[in-house]
Amino acid sequence: MNIKQNLGILAQRISRSRNATRTFMMGLNPMPEKVNESSLIQKLVITPLCKMLSSETGANVSPRIFWLLANGKKFAILSFPNPANGRAFIQYLNRKGQVCTGQIEIRDIQTIRDYIKEFTTTENNKDNGKE
Repeated sequence: MNIKQNLGILAQRISRSRNATRTFMMGLNPMPEKVNESSLIQKLVITPLCKMLSSETGANVSPRIFWLLANGKKFAILSFPNPANGRAFIQYLNRKGQVCTGQIEIRDIQTIRDYIKEFTTTENNKDNGKE
């Protein structure tokens, strides 16, 4: 799955909303409908990303605001510094929940999928006493 398409749709909707607010402030248009950017991010990017990762890795990937969980353990933080530009970043966490990478721009889910497989394999080994 190419997440860039979803990020592009998100960027368009947020830009359109911000533009409508600016034209209202200048007195050119009526009051625009309020857009909740967090819910748009959740609906357009995070939820589809989690569904795709769950189906491809077999791990139960679920969102908690901007955290991603694999089988109930936090493994990544998503950030959207400026959602209107269509870019999203991810930081991976180690087993203790500490950030172990810098911010990496998300272009597709391949690297996320690979990290989940490594993360869940390490967790399974730890639970079985192999580590």
